Amino acid sequence: MVRTWGVIRTSPGEALQQRLALLFRGLQEVVSREHPTEMAVEDGFFGKNPRTGLVIGQTRGIALLVAALAELSVALYPPAEVKMALTGSGSASKEQVAFMVRRLLKLGDERIPADCSDALAVAMCRAQRMRFDERMRAQR
Repeated sequence: MVRTWGVIRTSPGEALQQRLALLFRGLQEVVSREHPTEMAVEDGFFGKNPRTGLVIGQTRGIALLVAALAELSVALYPPAEVKMALTGSGSASKEQVAFMVRRLLKLGDERIPADCSDALAVAMCRAQRMRFDERMRAQR
């Protein structure tokens, strides 16, 4: 069940360490407010731009640190698995994933920032995996 969603915005003009600190504090605030028991994170990103991949790795590290400090379990999902869970195709486009996020969450034509749509997709992949795992355990 999605209770809330949003984006932690930073200014591109700020120093990287300040942007990472803002992300850290923002994620800590969400964890403190929502009291999750686990975190789902997209695993592995191999973009065409090495600098972008490095920055994404740093922000992913911040998310994992927040999870560790809050003693949350972490589920990691590769992008292809997230795409497969939502669209049925591991090579789906960002637009197809965003469409399915809006459709499955019954958001209609509401515009969702791409980063937020991606994060919701990872959370929805986790929820789907949890339901599958529960069914498998029940069949044993």
